[in-house]
Amino acid sequence: MVKGKLCEMCGKQTTRHPSGLCARCQRKADIPMRLCKCCESRRTRDESGLCYRCKIKKGSQDYGVSRIAEARKKCELTLRILELKEQGLSLRKIGTELNIPKSTVANTFFAAVYSGSRGSTFSFNEADRDSTCKIPDLA
Repeated sequence: MVKGKLCEMCGKQTTRHPSGLCARCQRKADIPMRLCKCCESRRTRDESGLCYRCKIKKGSQDYGVSRIAEARKKCELTLRILELKEQGLSLRKIGTELNIPKSTVANTFFAAVYSGSRGSTFSFNEADRDSTCKIPDLA
Protein backbone atom coordinates (compact mmCIF):
# COMPACT_ATOMS: atom_id res chain seq x y z
CA MET A 1 0.00 0.00 0.00
CA VAL A 2 1.44 3.35 -1.09
CA LYS A 3 0.89 6.04 1.53
CA GLY A 4 2.48 8.93 -0.30
CA LYS A 5 4.62 11.68 1.14
CA LEU A 6 3.90 14.38 3.71
CA CYS A 7 2.31 17.61 2.55
CA GLU A 8 4.88 20.25 1.60
CA MET A 9 2.85 23.07 3.15
CA CYS A 10 1.57 21.74 6.48
CA GLY A 11 3.73 18.64 6.88
CA LYS A 12 0.92 16.82 8.72
CA GLN A 13 -1.16 15.01 6.11
CA THR A 14 0.05 12.46 3.60
CA THR A 15 -0.68 13.05 -0.06
CA ARG A 16 -0.17 11.40 -3.42
CA HIS A 17 -1.08 14.51 -5.40
CA PRO A 18 1.58 15.62 -7.91
CA SER A 19 1.68 19.13 -6.41
CA GLY A 20 2.79 17.67 -3.06
CA LEU A 21 -0.08 19.39 -1.20
CA CYS A 22 -2.84 17.68 0.78
CA ALA A 23 -6.49 18.43 -0.08
CA ARG A 24 -6.81 20.99 2.72
CA CYS A 25 -3.69 22.89 1.68
CA GLN A 26 -4.79 22.78 -1.97
CA ARG A 27 -7.97 24.64 -0.98
CA LYS A 28 -5.92 27.16 1.00
CA ALA A 29 -3.49 27.63 -1.88
CA ASP A 30 -6.32 28.80 -4.14
CA ILE A 31 -6.85 31.92 -2.00
CA PRO A 32 -3.68 34.02 -1.66
CA MET A 33 -2.57 35.38 1.71
CA ARG A 34 -2.67 39.16 2.15
CA LEU A 35 -2.26 41.64 4.96
CA CYS A 36 -5.30 42.61 6.99
CA LYS A 37 -6.96 45.81 5.72
CA CYS A 38 -7.44 47.11 9.24
CA CYS A 39 -4.35 46.34 11.33
CA GLU A 40 -1.94 45.50 8.47
CA SER A 41 0.02 43.22 10.79
CA ARG A 42 -1.66 39.83 10.41
CA ARG A 43 -2.08 37.87 7.23
CA THR A 44 -5.47 36.55 6.18
CA ARG A 45 -7.17 34.56 3.44
CA ASP A 46 -10.65 35.87 4.25
CA GLU A 47 -12.59 37.50 1.40
CA SER A 48 -13.41 40.53 3.55
CA GLY A 49 -9.70 41.24 3.96
CA LEU A 50 -9.96 41.31 7.75
CA CYS A 51 -8.02 39.04 10.09
CA TYR A 52 -9.86 37.10 12.79
CA ARG A 53 -9.18 39.71 15.49
CA CYS A 54 -10.28 42.70 13.42
CA LYS A 55 -13.35 40.78 12.29
CA ILE A 56 -14.34 40.38 15.94
CA LYS A 57 -13.65 44.06 16.72
CA LYS A 58 -15.26 45.65 13.66
CA GLY A 59 -17.06 42.92 11.80
CA SER A 60 -17.31 42.87 8.04
CA GLN A 61 -19.92 44.97 6.28
CA ASP A 62 -21.82 41.91 5.08
CA TYR A 63 -22.00 40.63 8.64
CA GLY A 64 -23.31 43.98 9.88
CA VAL A 65 -25.91 44.25 7.13
CA SER A 66 -27.22 40.75 7.77
CA ARG A 67 -27.43 41.44 11.51
CA ILE A 68 -29.41 44.62 10.85
CA ALA A 69 -31.78 42.75 8.53
CA GLU A 70 -32.30 40.04 11.16
CA ALA A 71 -32.94 42.65 13.87
CA ARG A 72 -35.44 44.45 11.64
CA LYS A 73 -37.26 41.19 10.89
CA LYS A 74 -37.39 40.35 14.61
CA CYS A 75 -38.75 43.83 15.46
CA GLU A 76 -41.44 43.52 12.78
CA LEU A 77 -42.42 40.11 14.16
CA THR A 78 -42.55 41.47 17.71
CA LEU A 79 -44.69 44.40 16.61
CA ARG A 80 -47.07 42.10 14.73
CA ILE A 81 -47.40 39.83 17.79
CA LEU A 82 -48.15 42.82 20.03
CA GLU A 83 -50.76 44.14 17.59
CA LEU A 84 -52.54 40.77 17.41
CA LYS A 85 -52.42 40.37 21.20
CA GLU A 86 -53.89 43.84 21.60
CA GLN A 87 -56.78 42.75 19.35
CA GLY A 88 -57.48 40.00 21.90
CA LEU A 89 -56.11 36.93 20.13
CA SER A 90 -54.61 34.16 22.25
CA LEU A 91 -50.97 33.19 21.91
CA ARG A 92 -51.99 29.94 20.23
CA LYS A 93 -54.09 31.76 17.61
CA ILE A 94 -51.29 34.25 16.99
CA GLY A 95 -48.89 31.35 16.42
CA THR A 96 -51.19 29.66 13.92
CA GLU A 97 -51.82 32.93 12.08
CA LEU A 98 -48.09 33.75 11.80
CA ASN A 99 -47.04 30.10 11.28
CA ILE A 100 -44.63 30.10 14.20
CA PRO A 101 -44.61 27.97 17.38
CA LYS A 102 -46.63 29.14 20.37
CA SER A 103 -43.49 29.07 22.49
CA THR A 104 -41.81 31.56 20.13
CA VAL A 105 -44.88 33.79 20.30
CA ALA A 106 -44.91 33.59 24.11
CA ASN A 107 -41.19 34.26 24.49
CA THR A 108 -41.29 37.19 22.07
CA PHE A 109 -44.41 38.67 23.64
CA PHE A 110 -43.23 38.45 27.24
CA ALA A 111 -39.72 39.64 26.37
CA ALA A 112 -41.21 42.74 24.76
CA VAL A 113 -43.77 43.46 27.47
CA TYR A 114 -41.75 42.61 30.55
CA SER A 115 -38.26 43.56 29.37
CA GLY A 116 -37.75 46.20 32.06
CA SER A 117 -39.10 44.30 35.06
CA ARG A 118 -36.52 42.38 37.06
CA GLY A 119 -37.48 39.38 39.10
CA SER A 120 -40.86 38.98 37.47
CA THR A 121 -42.69 35.92 38.77
CA PHE A 122 -45.02 35.84 35.78
CA SER A 123 -45.93 32.34 34.59
CA PHE A 124 -46.30 31.74 30.87
CA ASN A 125 -48.97 29.06 31.36
CA GLU A 126 -51.16 31.28 33.55
CA ALA A 127 -51.11 34.07 30.98
CA ASP A 128 -51.98 31.72 28.15
CA ARG A 129 -54.98 30.29 30.04
CA ASP A 130 -56.12 33.74 31.11
CA SER A 131 -57.92 35.34 28.16
CA THR A 132 -57.94 38.72 29.94
CA CYS A 133 -54.19 39.14 29.61
CA LYS A 134 -53.74 42.60 28.13
CA ILE A 135 -50.67 44.56 27.18
CA PRO A 136 -49.81 46.81 30.12
CA ASP A 137 -49.92 50.56 29.56
CA LEU A 138 -46.27 51.54 29.06
CA ALA A 139 -46.91 55.27 28.98
